[in-house]
Amino acid sequence: MQAHATAKGKARGVKEIIGRTPAETERAPADPVALPEGALGVSFENVVVEYPDGTRGLDGASFSVAPGEIVAVMGDSGGGKTTAMDLIPLTRQAKSGAVRVGGVPVEHLDPAALRARISFLDQHDVFP
Repeated sequence: MQAHATAKGKARGVKEIIGRTPAETERAPADPVALPEGALGVSFENVVVEYPDGTRGLDGASFSVAPGEIVAVMGDSGGGKTTAMDLIPLTRQAKSGAVRVGGVPVEHLDPAALRARISFLDQHDVFP
């Protein structure tokens, strides 16, 4: 049963990526907000992500990570970990709710400037 859920989650992710257009995630706002200097915190407030087939990858996710804090996001395959992390560098958009980096809503940031300030360590980098 777990293998089926894993395969289904991965297939949905591939379909989602193939269906994206650069304009959805690469467009900077007309007047982007500059990120504050130093370490940045991240917060999610009631974030909902819905896939094209109507299923929800996140359904009201709320959490915060303080500047400089190290966090491990763990859970079952298909549980929304990658979906949540895709919201931070603007490679995916939430249907509703708020994602903030450095206290600034991510949609007010220039994607290139944001990506220059953040980094992720993917599970495949550590646990092949």
